[in-house]
Amino acid sequence: MKQPTIVIIAIAFVLGVALASWPLVGLAALPVVYRLVGRYRGIATLGIVAGVLRVVVSPLAVTAPEISLAYAGAARVEGQPVVTSDTQRVTLRLIDKPSSIADRLVLADVPRDAVVAPGDHVVFRGTLRAPQRFDSFDYPRYLAVRGIGYVSHRSDLRVETQSGSIASTLYRLRVSMSERIATMFQYPGSAFINGVLLGDQSGITTGLEDTFRRTGTAHVLVVSGFNISILAAVVITAFGRRPGAVVLSLGSIAAFVLLVGPSAAVVRAALMAAYLLVAITLGRPQTALTACAVTACVLLVLNPWLLRFDAGFSLSFAATLGVLLLSPWFDSALRLPGVIGEALAASLAATIATLPVSLIQFHQFSLVGPLANVLIVPVVPLLMAAGAATLLSSYVAPLLSTLLGSIISIVVALLIRLLEGIAAVPFASISTPSWLGLACILGYGIHGLAKKERHAT
Repeated sequence: MKQPTIVIIAIAFVLGVALASWPLVGLAALPVVYRLVGRYRGIATLGIVAGVLRVVVSPLAVTAPEISLAYAGAARVEGQPVVTSDTQRVTLRLIDKPSSIADRLVLADVPRDAVVAPGDHVVFRGTLRAPQRFDSFDYPRYLAVRGIGYVSHRSDLRVETQSGSIASTLYRLRVSMSERIATMFQYPGSAFINGVLLGDQSGITTGLEDTFRRTGTAHVLVVSGFNISILAAVVITAFGRRPGAVVLSLGSIAAFVLLVGPSAAVVRAALMAAYLLVAITLGRPQTALTACAVTACVLLVLNPWLLRFDAGFSLSFAATLGVLLLSPWFDSALRLPGVIGEALAASLAATIATLPVSLIQFHQFSLVGPLANVLIVPVVPLLMAAGAATLLSSYVAPLLSTLLGSIISIVVALLIRLLEGIAAVPFASISTPSWLGLACILGYGIHGLAKKERHAT
């Protein structure tokens, strides 16, 4: 089967999933896609029908809202706990569940000092309740996509048996490294370095999070495709595009994923970064485009509701498409050298590509985002590299790491002070209606059609 046909089928399937699970978005993209596929409309129609059927045969199982049941019994920790500034959220699989409880996971708030790791067997006590919808956010379906059917607030647990799995060992290593970072860097430097290196959000206060959100730079604090692409770019810039450098980059990405935890979002971002890295190195960016479309299609075959209720899914693939299609243009227009130019071009391309998703999902737009990203994005790769070097040096040269940590902490503090000034600008962030995101999709589509027509003539 020819490569364009594979891409068209994959995109059509994604469009079909959108039509069934997210009708307004699907309808906005439908005429554009049909116009772009040209003579492949028959194949595209089959892909769309398959996508619609995949959603229809997989209804989301949402817990009845009146459910409230006390539980005291055995459970197993699933995935990495999420530690915040004031609590810890643990996903549990109940072992001694009564027959009246469906076989779904529990998202429990437990004391922050409870030391648990993936795979640990625990005794859990709490009240199971159905998650409730709040404001315009469909929280029950958001959790149902992840197999979670219950929430439990102010719960308690006691570890019975610690897991000896690789996931558990790596999580405990991550916790140890996070604690070491907290001692080497002064706040907010410690919170920032922990966020960009390990994905640890425990030190991110509400005020600091709001500063990054209002300036459109929150993506740098979340372990995602941005962090992974920077990691690959740094290695490639340092060692060139030789085969050995590519292997080193892939190994660095794999080690990073294992360290921060192989969550769905991180694995997805790592796979796409690896595809993109190999394809561009081989001079075949179209291969990366095919891989992006096929990967999205495969993930939606496994779980079609990711598109509607997993913002990370939509954002990561939109960002990857932006890097593939728009980054070369930004790179040539900016003409900045080395990793700084590549990182800035990639950031601008990803920002443009993810704009419709952000407007539809979060109903918010940062007017100062482009300026803030221009200022912070070139610095983040340097801070990531410096933070990693400081962490590694702490094991062999504690005095040197303390000195480096102090310097980096000052730089991060100045950077955040700058962002706070930008965030304080009136109307730095504005609320937007969902239709504006739909208009963006139509606008991008019309622009793509016009560009296609110009090339055709």
